[in-house]
Amino acid sequence: MMLGLLGLWALLPTAVQ
Repeated sequence: MMLGLLGLWALLPTAVQ
């Protein structure tokens, strides 16, 4: 579960850029 959250956190900035 924690890994999923970390993945989202890593993909969020990529989607914003």
